[in-house]
Amino acid sequence: MRYWLRVICNAMRDTTTSLVLMYENNVVLVLNMCDGFQRQASVAKLRFINCNELFFTEASINAASGLVGFYCSAINAGKFSSKFKCNVYGPKGIGRLSSNMSFNDHVSMVWTFKEFDSSKTECIVGKSVNMVPILLQAKGKNDVVSYVIDPLEAAPKFKGKEAKQMGLTIPQIKELVAGNNVTLNETTVITSESMFNPPIKPTGALILFLPSTDYIPSLLSNKQLLYKYSNTALVYHIAAYEVLASAEYIDFVAKVAPKAVHVVDCKELTDDTAPRYYSQIELKLLHQCNSKIFPDFPLFPLHVKDESKRAILIDEYKKRGLGLTFSLLGHDYEFWPKFAVSQNSCLPGLHRPLLEEEKEIKSAIEAIGTDERLRSIRDLCASAASTRKFRNEPFVAVLGTASQNPLKHRCVSSIYVNVPGNMEGKVVRGTSKEYYGNSYGFMLDTGEGCYGQLVDHFSDMGIVDSVMENLKCIFISHHHSDHMLGLIKLIREADLVLLRRYGAAAAKEKLLYVILPDNMNRMMVDLLVMPTVVFPERVRIVLSESLSPDTSPYYVKPYKNPVPQKEFTKEQADKMVEDLYKKAEAKVKEMWEHLAKFLCIKKLHTYQTDHCTGSHGILIEGQDWKLAYTGDTFRCKTVENFTRDMDLLIHECTFSDDVKRLEEDIKHTTLAQCVEIFDKTTPWRMLLTHFSNKTKKIVNVRSEHLERKIFIGFDHLQFYLSDAEWIYQLQPLLEALITND
Repeated sequence: MRYWLRVICNAMRDTTTSLVLMYENNVVLVLNMCDGFQRQASVAKLRFINCNELFFTEASINAASGLVGFYCSAINAGKFSSKFKCNVYGPKGIGRLSSNMSFNDHVSMVWTFKEFDSSKTECIVGKSVNMVPILLQAKGKNDVVSYVIDPLEAAPKFKGKEAKQMGLTIPQIKELVAGNNVTLNETTVITSESMFNPPIKPTGALILFLPSTDYIPSLLSNKQLLYKYSNTALVYHIAAYEVLASAEYIDFVAKVAPKAVHVVDCKELTDDTAPRYYSQIELKLLHQCNSKIFPDFPLFPLHVKDESKRAILIDEYKKRGLGLTFSLLGHDYEFWPKFAVSQNSCLPGLHRPLLEEEKEIKSAIEAIGTDERLRSIRDLCASAASTRKFRNEPFVAVLGTASQNPLKHRCVSSIYVNVPGNMEGKVVRGTSKEYYGNSYGFMLDTGEGCYGQLVDHFSDMGIVDSVMENLKCIFISHHHSDHMLGLIKLIREADLVLLRRYGAAAAKEKLLYVILPDNMNRMMVDLLVMPTVVFPERVRIVLSESLSPDTSPYYVKPYKNPVPQKEFTKEQADKMVEDLYKKAEAKVKEMWEHLAKFLCIKKLHTYQTDHCTGSHGILIEGQDWKLAYTGDTFRCKTVENFTRDMDLLIHECTFSDDVKRLEEDIKHTTLAQCVEIFDKTTPWRMLLTHFSNKTKKIVNVRSEHLERKIFIGFDHLQFYLSDAEWIYQLQPLLEALITND
């Protein structure tokens, strides 16, 4: 029987530590679920068939933002059909946080919460392990929890008869029982392990979580670790560098686990690798096709941390006789019956040369060169110049195009739009730090992992931080998990950037508007009053319903229309928008003024969509451009009424045309319907996104789409609005290079 910890996420630029405990190739329990956990678990091919135990080190968004993603992964594993019971353990506040995070029509959980306190020592008895929580407290800070993982194995018995036959003395026997070796003469050494049946093995693993040095006194006062769990094979340190370098901390772990291997998972010391490897290696290929619309970034490694800090730490631990290693993403750390580290990652491409993948890229690029038609398409688009020009031209970065759950090649719905705003003319069009440092942006939906997608897309953390600093508005189309799970993570990261750059007082004054449906309002308010973001006071919530010019109840569950859908002329729709601006409440007008000041936005309003309760799309009008985003929707008249003559219409396209009425049952749109919607609304260009997960990589459109200059979205597709003039021409080339096989 074997026990090991598998690292699904570790402390890097966009993720925090998430571990799973494996027992005989089954997931026994999960420790923390950070943002992006669902995608990483999917790539690692984890199945949560026997896993109902969730443990958290802290009640924060860092630890629990992937909670609903876990549920979705469990659904995919085929375990849960409608409801399932899940046991959640952690410090005070984990119950409330978990309940808020699970607000979703897709999620129907039966929770059992256990919040640890200091009143008594507890032990969670599982099917194959005991989990012993070690509660750590610090004045003025929230409680955190470390854990002892104690495998359920038969206790070893001392071989008393053999000891007598060998002539061992009482003091020598005591030494052996204590775990020490005994020397009989100069050449004969009796090991403690050999005198027990079964042989003494380390008791298991110790997970030490200390986010700051404030928790060290609480750890040092814990006698249970010193006397009951001192024979440990593995210590996994999830701690700040200041903690790891503390002499008190090093001395303590040397007493607790002198024979253990110590694995460090620290953001300041862990190398940033390429966790979303499959989509990134594909992007390398697309970049070779057209460098304008597909960015390039290094795959292996993204960033190596300060080796001098590592060397100092290794030396300090070595002085105490401790071996130190650093966490590797996707690797296994076996701690029973012996310690071993897996040589290969469960996440391909992370810790090995990219020779095979580089060969595939080279082969695909060479294939373009030998095909005259494909070569001409590539060369035409590479030299294409746009004839249309826009003031305050928006830059669009498509971060996620999958529906329901993220895939190894695609993330779920999120789009970033950057606008020079009132800085137009002061910055050069481009992807430099200066451009993003002097322009402003908004997000259209925030599926789980959208912050990680931003990090991958821009690569340079200076640019990422500028994007976060200048984020002015976030729009959430509806409450389904694939459109909103990354929201709090995104706000928190933006807060941290502002805190570093400006300090707390100035950061609070930089407003961020969040537009969401009314049925998400209570959840959002609850999350903001919890310690999930840094500056909740800077977040302004505006309800989608208050921005809609037509609030008639057309689309109400169970998807029966109590009010027949109405078709308006363009003049009628424009008049309704004018009336909205006259009658809007003060909070809405303040938002309009704020966005006009920074992004030079002339108009912004929502419109109902036919998908679920509260679902809306959004229309944004700049100085001489108009952009509309639908979110999820079945073909409906409200979309057609309010999105006529857009410069860019971003429309969902979940299904191909071979589905049988499925699109109407679950309220999504097909490829053929997108053509009908285009003909009805006549946009300059139309971008399709939100594809079914049956489409692993690419949607194959038909001639009628290309005739209308409709183009499909890819993760990390980027373009200025004027570039949309020619992007559709790349479709045959993309279909030739990328298949769904």
